[in-house]
Amino acid sequence: MPLHLKPNPEKLVDGNPVSVPDPITGDPLPVGGKVVANGTYWVRRLQCGDVVHVGDEAPAPAPAPAPAPDKSTELNDDKASIPNSDDDKKMTLEEAVAHCYEQGTTDFLTNAGIPDCNVLSELTGTKVKAADRDAATPKQEG
Repeated sequence: MPLHLKPNPEKLVDGNPVSVPDPITGDPLPVGGKVVANGTYWVRRLQCGDVVHVGDEAPAPAPAPAPAPDKSTELNDDKASIPNSDDDKKMTLEEAVAHCYEQGTTDFLTNAGIPDCNVLSELTGTKVKAADRDAATPKQEG
């Protein structure tokens, strides 16, 4: 389902209104808004408050803080939400890719913004190669 989004008029960067590039065209999102494909890029822009739905009076709410981990889950190398127990259910590669994008931090994503193969390997319990990760990563619609 497409989204009708516009830059958040209340968000400033260095005193100027935020400019949000369209990943397909490279052009800034028009102030009046644009209908875009519902994809990871735009969902993240909504979550961080860079864009709002056209017609929204207030900026998109900040994402809710992650709940504290329960005592049965330990953390590996300070990376949140990665189970440490062999008894924990392992994810499919597609689930692990989606989980990395949902976390959206450098603990889960490379500098290029794609899921880290080592994290994916940990989440799935199998060695994940870049080609496998790329095949399981959703393609940006355009």
